[in-house]
Amino acid sequence: MNWSALAAIAELVAALGVIVSLVYLGAQIRHGSLQVAEQGRSQRLVALADVAQRFTEFRKSIAGDGELASIWLRGRRDLQALDEAERVRFDYLAAEMFWAYAMLFLYREEDRLAESLFESSVPNLKIYGAGIGIADWWRTSSHRSEYPDEFRAAVDDLLLAPAAATEARP
Repeated sequence: MNWSALAAIAELVAALGVIVSLVYLGAQIRHGSLQVAEQGRSQRLVALADVAQRFTEFRKSIAGDGELASIWLRGRRDLQALDEAERVRFDYLAAEMFWAYAMLFLYREEDRLAESLFESSVPNLKIYGAGIGIADWWRTSSHRSEYPDEFRAAVDDLLLAPAAATEARP
């Protein structure tokens, strides 16, 4: 066997090595892509479970305590109708409700929650947040600073802008 035949065989082996390496690399990239997609699905499920748990706790606290339900209903209508102790309870309950919505908002911003799920929850904020008392609480609450700026702006648009337009009418 001469040197040129050996060189041709070596080139063939090297070419096969490159092809095998490329196939292996392609399989690894595909496997990595599948893992990233699965991790994304898993994160979305965790986010959904977290938000669902927050709303469940909020609703359970009202449903499980008649006095708290009364405070919530009266405070939603008129924050000034609550005495000091009731105002404290209302304050923490409202803060928890808004944190549930803030987490929904943040998870949506991070693409950890479907846009459609977020959009379908906005009417619920209008239901839970309906009432002059909630708008007053949101406007004056010391908890406002706890929420992300973008969330505060979105809630301002949702709760305060319509109230301001209504108040401006004769």
